[in-house]
Amino acid sequence: PWIILIVNRGLSALKFILSLRDCYVSQQVWITGLFTPDDLLSDYKYLTLVNEVIESSNSIYMDIKGIIQLCLENQIDAVFPGWVYGYDAMHLYGRDCTTQRRNQN
Repeated sequence: PWIILIVNRGLSALKFILSLRDCYVSQQVWITGLFTPDDLLSDYKYLTLVNEVIESSNSIYMDIKGIIQLCLENQIDAVFPGWVYGYDAMHLYGRDCTTQRRNQN
């Protein structure tokens, strides 16, 4: 299956996950959620809908290099940044993590 990392929280993450569940069977897509200590305190609903979670620091949402590193370490195929936190996060749109992973080998 394609492994997709959700790098967002709240409504955009929830809507994206529900759309994936409506459009694909579970064997086609594996949804990984990113969470921070602040996310756990907030009890975000999306965390209950993903297949697995990756814990990171509170600053990860604005750390593009850190997100890419998480993707490489966890064999992530694609990133959903949601409704972008900042202009720099626009670099995540359209990024194919598999290309960078192939270039590492």
